[in-house]
Amino acid sequence: MKHDFNHKAETFDSPKNIFLANLVYQAVEKQIALLSDKEILDFGGGTGLLSLPLTKQAKFVTLVDISEKM
Repeated sequence: MKHDFNHKAETFDSPKNIFLANLVYQAVEKQIALLSDKEILDFGGGTGLLSLPLTKQAKFVTLVDISEKM
């Protein structure tokens, strides 16, 4: 499975994917009132498009991905 995404890593952070990740982040932010005391674990987090913005508010964010290039 990791090889399926290794070849996608170079283009994964495309403008379209960044835009979509921002939409998801905005939706998550509205649903979670306070992130400052939360620890977030993102399995299959890829390049961090979804979880890296949460580092600004959460107590701790751990991102795990099996694909070496992600």
